[in-house]
Amino acid sequence: MKHNNCILDVRISDCTSLSKCWIPFLRNGGIFIPTQRDLPLGSYVFVLLKLFEENRVWPLYCQVAMINEPGLDGGDGGRLPGIGLQFLSVDQDLLDRIKSVLANAGRDFNLAW
Repeated sequence: MKHNNCILDVRISDCTSLSKCWIPFLRNGGIFIPTQRDLPLGSYVFVLLKLFEENRVWPLYCQVAMINEPGLDGGDGGRLPGIGLQFLSVDQDLLDRIKSVLANAGRDFNLAW
């Protein structure tokens, strides 16, 4: 079990940003977070997620499921450095909120099970 005692404050400011960072193929869903932080694959991360202009902060326990390391894009800017986080524990109200926003944007929510 990899523990990094990492807490990330994440704010997704609009529907387009949510659509771009949503990762539906991970069990329970997940999000891509642009970051330069060096977190190993499999690390556990606690995320405080804030959506749009809402006052609510969603606490999420996540695991690093993918890494885009800086410099892997060949210098063309094609891959944004960051980490893909799989939700390990997630509030059903948050999933419902994400599903609603993505549906209104014409994006598929489909979670992998």
